[in-house]
Amino acid sequence: MVARTSPTPPTSQGRARRCRLGVAVLAVACAGCAGGSGAGARDAHDAEPSTTSAPPSRDGRAVRRTVGWVSLAVGAEAAIAAIVTSGMLVHEKSVLDAQCNSQKLCSPTGLDAAGAISSLTPWNTGTWVVAAVGVGAGAALLLTSRPDAPGSTAILFTPEGTGPGVGLRSRF
Repeated sequence: MVARTSPTPPTSQGRARRCRLGVAVLAVACAGCAGGSGAGARDAHDAEPSTTSAPPSRDGRAVRRTVGWVSLAVGAEAAIAAIVTSGMLVHEKSVLDAQCNSQKLCSPTGLDAAGAISSLTPWNTGTWVVAAVGVGAGAALLLTSRPDAPGSTAILFTPEGTGPGVGLRSRF
């Protein structure tokens, strides 16, 4: 076994580049899903002339549902990225355990694995956070804006005797 003190061995830079490339590919895929098709009139002159001059009314529930579906999709893609990076971390940890002894002396392969773990951990944490926020916000928006609901639905934040409370109120 060889003990080295360099926190980032030269071969771990290649792994870090591959990791950054994978994250960049995932970011492009997320942007492609959320971007939409772009179809439709480009400006007022391209649109068909209408017989009425009043703008169409917007339903707030429809906008919330659209934002909810986009949020849910981004959260789902982040969950997939989080699962992939978690698998990569588990693999690198097994390599680290196999290449280092109890006195923490590691082979060059073990040091590479330690560098890969330190570079993957922030990405893994970030993707789990984005997944939780995206899925949570998307589910909340979709549940509180059903298109067939005759009444309204609201998320309430109320003070309680033991602390703040969160509730869901809906009119049927």
